[in-house]
Amino acid sequence: MLRPRPLALGGRVRFGRRSARSGTLPALVRGVTTARRSAVVVGGGYVGTYTSYLLATEGYSVVCLERSDELATEMSYLNGGVLCPGLTWPWSNPSAFGLMAKALLPFSSGPPSVAVTPSALAQPHLWRWAANFVLEALNPSRVAANFKASHLLAAYSLRCMGAAHESGLVPPGAYRRTAVGSLQLYRTTKLRDSVASLINEHIGDLGCRAQVLDYASCVEREPVLGDIENSEGGTGENGDDAGDKEAGALAGGVLLESDSSGCIRQYTFALRDAAEALGVEFRCGSPVRGLEVPTDGTGGSGGGGEGGGSGEQGSVAAVRLESGELMHADAVVVAAGNGAERLACDVGDRLMTYPIKGYVLELPVGADSRPLRHVVLNDIDKIYVAPLTLSTPNTPSTAASRATQDRPDSQNVGMSTNVNAGVKAVDVGMNAEAVNVARMSGFAEFCGDAPVPPTLDKGRALDLMRQGCSFFPKGYFAIPDLNLDPNSGQVEAEAERHLIEQLDATPGLRWHACNRSQTPDDLPVIGKSDRVANLWYNAGHGHIGWTRCVTPPLINVTQRRPDRIDRRCYWHLIKTA
Repeated sequence: MLRPRPLALGGRVRFGRRSARSGTLPALVRGVTTARRSAVVVGGGYVGTYTSYLLATEGYSVVCLERSDELATEMSYLNGGVLCPGLTWPWSNPSAFGLMAKALLPFSSGPPSVAVTPSALAQPHLWRWAANFVLEALNPSRVAANFKASHLLAAYSLRCMGAAHESGLVPPGAYRRTAVGSLQLYRTTKLRDSVASLINEHIGDLGCRAQVLDYASCVEREPVLGDIENSEGGTGENGDDAGDKEAGALAGGVLLESDSSGCIRQYTFALRDAAEALGVEFRCGSPVRGLEVPTDGTGGSGGGGEGGGSGEQGSVAAVRLESGELMHADAVVVAAGNGAERLACDVGDRLMTYPIKGYVLELPVGADSRPLRHVVLNDIDKIYVAPLTLSTPNTPSTAASRATQDRPDSQNVGMSTNVNAGVKAVDVGMNAEAVNVARMSGFAEFCGDAPVPPTLDKGRALDLMRQGCSFFPKGYFAIPDLNLDPNSGQVEAEAERHLIEQLDATPGLRWHACNRSQTPDDLPVIGKSDRVANLWYNAGHGHIGWTRCVTPPLINVTQRRPDRIDRRCYWHLIKTA
């Protein structure tokens, strides 16, 4: 069945001081309650780890199940590093059709940002998902509502991070929080101005204002952009962009001071330490076979076989592990990313998520190159470049000490008085003892039944690297020349293989591919199943999952108090017919 349209945004979210004092941020500012009910959380990425910590502060005895041998190995392993409440314009908007056309039409030039494999086109689920995507993208009121809802959840998440900073639970240095804003770059003034206008129209009254910058102002903010060969853009006599048509020219950008960057995996490790201190048990290497519910609706171990059959209202779900163990709990929260859809189907729910493959590169910045201060977005190819500072001589914080000691790529960073989203940000000025890198992320591939983890296509990753590096001066990154030598005597395929081998041997360079669980309206699935009494979902966070992972409805697992955020903004669970 086609997914019905989500409920319209139901009023403004209350973010006032009164709301904050009365429980908006309970997981970060309240003490632990005395009740000891049990909870099982399925999924050990950032979402599952945070959910486990949150339930522990509510007084639950929590077990978190992760199929991999350690936490944060898929979507939370090497993400784009972007915290971007200002960049929450939904994927389901009219401009998406141009990207899809480039992916599907054979005469399109250049590597497409979006790709669809034949195996994906053969999936009925993709066509159901796509039909709902089109309905969302063609409805201006839905696009606007989704944009506002996504921003509200992102802003709430950043407020919770701010509370974690102030309490010392997860200081910014523990996860290398770095950038002090985002800078979207455009080659036409017309597109630049329209994007700024769109942001200010829809979320400007929520405290997120876009600033329009000309090329000179962009260079003032990011001096490295001044080393790119450029001519100032302009507009023609009839309002067209005749002055912007020179290849490589930048017309300017859009600045959002609310955005930042950091390392999601380090944040996950810091939360793990805090959760374990509250008694949470993390069981890695524990894949889940499915959810089981009793067929008589009375509770118990269930009798529906491997999947347990469809649930009925009032029934209770249990978790069946691949080992055969059946785990019962007062609350079961599915935070399994791409695995959530399959588990939901076990009880008759449909989340309408689809795994979309994306690529992330971590590139070392040259020793003589100035580190970025902002997240830079190449809006032509939809590529993000986020700065991170890997190491300084500072001592890791107590809350994240084990995380930073266990991981060689996760050392602490110093602090400055730069203010970003209400918290202090990492000083990324020239520091002789710091190692600066940039996370480059982008592309979207519909791959059908892709393996888990998905196959890393280094040819596609190389396309991403070339497109992203085109917005930076040659030699900015400490990597080999990405242009193939026409005089080498090698055929193109052989030359590219040789280049990939050189990149593999480059110190500090890492690449990663992961499937991102995406909904048609670009909003996550957060809330309680109407079919199963003790079952909750926290999934479908998509390509900016870290930005929107703090989930207010799950504060109410115990149903002890009303939500402080309108549930209708984020409740997108579908019941099958």
